[in-house]
Amino acid sequence: MTPQDKLSAKQLKETAKLEAALKKSKEKLESKALKAQRKVQEQEAKAKEKEKVAAQQLKQAHKLEALKQKEKKKEANELLKQDNMYNRWFGGCLQQIQVRYAQEKGT
Repeated sequence: MTPQDKLSAKQLKETAKLEAALKKSKEKLESKALKAQRKVQEQEAKAKEKEKVAAQQLKQAHKLEALKQKEKKKEANELLKQDNMYNRWFGGCLQQIQVRYAQEKGT
């Protein structure tokens, strides 16, 4: 083997080592990139799930508020009905008192 052959063999060996190291580094980087991509996808999925839950909670809150308003309206109508009944009853009582008063005055 000539010195030039030895040098060529040494250079080939070093090139092979460098290529192997480069390949290994590339694989590590690709692995890290894939891992990071999965993590981002998981975070996006979690964010979408949280958004979905928040939307459902907001919808439920609106339904609850609408139900409360409906109940308040129903209660207000019932109170108005009772108030009208009381006013009619009280008006009737006043009329009876006026009639009795007029009868007593007339006698």
